[in-house]
Amino acid sequence: MTLDKYTGTKELKLSIIENDCINGRCLYQGSLSFQNSKTILFETKSNRKYIIKISSDQDDVVYRIKTKCEPKPDNISCESAEFLNCNSTFNANIQTPIGFNGDVPCYDTRSSSLWYILPKTDSLFEVEILEKTDPTYLVEIVKGKCNSIKCDQSLNNNDLRLAFSTQNDEDNYLVIHGDYSTVNNLKLKLNCVKRPANDLCEKAISISCGDTIYGGTYLSTTTQFKSDCNEYSQNDVWFRFKGNGEKNRFKFSNLSAGLIVNIYEAKKCDTTFVCKYNSEIWTSEIRQIVDFVGEEGKEYFLQVSNYNIKSTLFTILYSCLKAVPNDLCSGAIPLSAINRIDLTNSTGEKFRNFGKCSETTSLGIWYSIDGNDSIAHIREEALNNENLRYLVFDGSCNSLKCIANGQFNSHYGLKFKTFKNKKYFILIYHPYNIVTNPSIVHLRYFGSGLNDDCRDATEIKCGDNLRLNSDYYSKDTSSTKCLEDRSSAWYKVKSDSTMVFKMSSDFPEIDFDVEVFINCDTTCALSKNFNRNAQNSLQFIIQQGFSYFIRVSCDEREVNKTINISTSCGNLEYQNLTKEQALPLECKDYVIDAKQLYRQMYVSCFPYFSRQLYYKFTGNGTKFRYIRSPDFAISFFYTKSEDCKDFSGSFINQEFQTIPGQDYFLVVAITQSEPSGLFKFRPEYKCSSNILEFEDNDIDIKIVPNPFDINPKIQIKSDFSGRQK
Repeated sequence: MTLDKYTGTKELKLSIIENDCINGRCLYQGSLSFQNSKTILFETKSNRKYIIKISSDQDDVVYRIKTKCEPKPDNISCESAEFLNCNSTFNANIQTPIGFNGDVPCYDTRSSSLWYILPKTDSLFEVEILEKTDPTYLVEIVKGKCNSIKCDQSLNNNDLRLAFSTQNDEDNYLVIHGDYSTVNNLKLKLNCVKRPANDLCEKAISISCGDTIYGGTYLSTTTQFKSDCNEYSQNDVWFRFKGNGEKNRFKFSNLSAGLIVNIYEAKKCDTTFVCKYNSEIWTSEIRQIVDFVGEEGKEYFLQVSNYNIKSTLFTILYSCLKAVPNDLCSGAIPLSAINRIDLTNSTGEKFRNFGKCSETTSLGIWYSIDGNDSIAHIREEALNNENLRYLVFDGSCNSLKCIANGQFNSHYGLKFKTFKNKKYFILIYHPYNIVTNPSIVHLRYFGSGLNDDCRDATEIKCGDNLRLNSDYYSKDTSSTKCLEDRSSAWYKVKSDSTMVFKMSSDFPEIDFDVEVFINCDTTCALSKNFNRNAQNSLQFIIQQGFSYFIRVSCDEREVNKTINISTSCGNLEYQNLTKEQALPLECKDYVIDAKQLYRQMYVSCFPYFSRQLYYKFTGNGTKFRYIRSPDFAISFFYTKSEDCKDFSGSFINQEFQTIPGQDYFLVVAITQSEPSGLFKFRPEYKCSSNILEFEDNDIDIKIVPNPFDINPKIQIKSDFSGRQK
């Protein structure tokens, strides 16, 4: 059924009902229009009645529908695929049938899928579209047995010629179909052709300066390897050339579609490929030039591939020009106190797998500095070039290691620590292929702070006032920090007694972070940001016999900023912080002020709880029980003395059977990072009411049994002269 004429502006509604108008089965409900689907195809069964209902939301519309009986295609499944030979011409009538299963592994569709089995040959296949009535069609290549087929390739309908290759060790199928609303009559031809001579990397064509190269991606196939230059692969062709220290210019022309150009350094087509350049080539003349400087004597591959699937012919004019002296790392010149940075005539390079230095540079020049155990500051004089950026490496040009990357602007520069007898390479570049005004870049050196490294931390004590300037500190290279690596100063604190250590800074000049470590090789145990718009403090417990390392860090780009921090110490309300300091548990109400519990770095048990109190008692074979106030921020644990094993815990009330003579700890653990308020608990274990009292005229004597100690408690009260005995 095809809509042949229609005067309405809205879609014509269509329903197909089987057997009966009222009680029949609805086979299809949809619409017909000239903009969307104007043809519907459905399979009829003998001896069945079909009712076609047509309606419109508009009045007084005229329509005409033509009907035609089409034979059911034989090749609508893998099992019934039609055999093709080289140079076969065949027709594919794509419709939108009802009751046809059109699914293929590459694409889920409800339109008819027409299957063709391909001949087994080493030739490259080309499907030529001779005629079509609609621009939309989908072509898939699937392979395998019909009961276990899998998708191999999906081809695009942009081209009138589609090229692909197959493997001879499996059955390969060509599947042609449309989407849900496609109606298309196609006439196609299967050609068996030779692939381009340089379709494979191993067959790359050697080119030299002065060559004019004619080629195309139209009959090429896809190289099946993961490229460091771009994340997706398309049909491509390959060329190779040798570096000569000059600027290699590849000027593209006569394009009908965009291209991707990659340049690799490699001697042969294997896993030694190193991506050196990546660019998009457009059909307009704005972006049709690739400039690349290859090191003298090195081998390079030029890969030209489709952009966004569509193939094209192309012409390349290959010429060689004089290169900027420091265009390559090998030509880096020493950076001076004052430098004029001009990126005109420079080229770019792609850096991958260098951590933060993974970048694509379109224009750039190289500088070097020799390390001298000081901190190098590199700054642009003014905000001349908004996108002037830098990459910093150490090592050698053949083995670069990323140190830093970033962007110059009026507020920040580049700052990093240099070491004597070490050389550093700096690429100053523009990420886009746009020539900008020259810039002035300055280099200064500052002596490194003595406590620039954790192992050289400055020892501090209670009551000290710390003052540091950001110019004298550099970015850390350790990976054990809680926060990102930034310019850092290190301090060390230890104490002969256990106390609270406090660091304060009210409305500092810049934002900075404070992190606390138990040694230089572990991740931080505590961290806090000190905001420039607030009063800031950080408190934690320093325990007798232990050392603590403190990292004060700020943005590594900050210049000439001062950080002031005052330190102070205070006594602890609670001393029973570890098993060794545990207090004997008593029969009484315990009231704990959570505000007086500070962060601990060293704990005896349960390392996930940074605030703990320990109480000890000995089992006698009866049940131990405690009662507590409901507070879900507080956890209670019972643990045996010898192994710290948590074998019982509860939020509200808990009891367990004790073992006679076994030592136990009751551990109060705080889960909140900033607990506040009071909480209570009371043990109920061997708490006897058998109290002996002796009264005299002047003296009261009370003997109270102590279930947690062998010695009873004696209380004496005197009423004369305020004296006690």
